[in-house]
Amino acid sequence: MNAPVLKTGKGSNPSGVRIPHYPPSAPVLLINMDKIHHLAIQVEDISKSVDWYKKNFDVQVSYQDETWAMIDFENTSLALVIPEQHPFHFAIESDEASSYGELTEHRDGTASVYIKDIDGNNIEMLKLNSNK
Repeated sequence: MNAPVLKTGKGSNPSGVRIPHYPPSAPVLLINMDKIHHLAIQVEDISKSVDWYKKNFDVQVSYQDETWAMIDFENTSLALVIPEQHPFHFAIESDEASSYGELTEHRDGTASVYIKDIDGNNIEMLKLNSNK
């Protein structure tokens, strides 16, 4: 039996992929997956790099100083860091970040610890502050 195509408005589901429709009484399984908070790339000059990203993309700058900046895209954030201060990395939000090691508190109220995956990639395990 084919599932009905879910349509929510003009132009919805242009691929024609069939999406199953479940009755309101059907049980829903919610899965709490880990979330990537940001990616961090190393840059030579924070101010120049922020200007370049603002000129070329529709972004908001949520933090900026001489050593790093956080640029928010709609779906994630990009940290611009200088090599002397931070490694390149990606950050995963986790309420259990402390299970990976001792957390370092940051200016913005978050805390984190850096770990490496099996291939040596840097991962920041990040615990958000309780005010966010």
